Amino acid sequence: RTREIRYVMMGDVYRRLGKPAFDVLVGSALALVALPVIVLLALVSAFVFRAWPIFVQRRIGLRGQTFGFLKIRSMPVTVPDALDKHDLRNISLPAWGRFIRRTHLDETPQLLLVPLRRMSIVGPRPEMLEFADRYPDDFLEARLSVRPGCTGLWQVSCALGGMIYEAPEYDLAYVANVTWRLDLW
Repeated sequence: RTREIRYVMMGDVYRRLGKPAFDVLVGSALALVALPVIVLLALVSAFVFRAWPIFVQRRIGLRGQTFGFLKIRSMPVTVPDALDKHDLRNISLPAWGRFIRRTHLDETPQLLLVPLRRMSIVGPRPEMLEFADRYPDDFLEARLSVRPGCTGLWQVSCALGGMIYEAPEYDLAYVANVTWRLDLW
């Protein structure tokens, strides 16, 4: 029983102090390393799509606050902003768009949001405003109790092919068990 209490207390200390420090320090280093890659990807996307290469979408973050979510453009500007994965399967993309989406390189600009404290390195993915109503209230409330992450349990699970709301157990497990071990894993 004492061991369980100590584990919970250590988890709380990590949530309040360790995780923010980890995000700022490691996130800053990752953002600096990723910056040349982001610039290169943006240049190629600007050439391929003949449009502004950084795509900004409004997403829901910590405590329901919205923020600008950054991605490298992977689709033509004619494609609507709010499509889920199922709808995207019906859209024909150029080879470059398919490549950066398949490899998740379009997600690299999100690392720039970690040192700014808009996102965490690990946590539930921030959802588009248009899809928030798909979530049960208790599930949405749990997800919004922690800072959204660049990656999380759902992203490394076998459920990645579906939608987040189709497999809520991953985000709920993360929110209930935030620890440095889980973040490193």
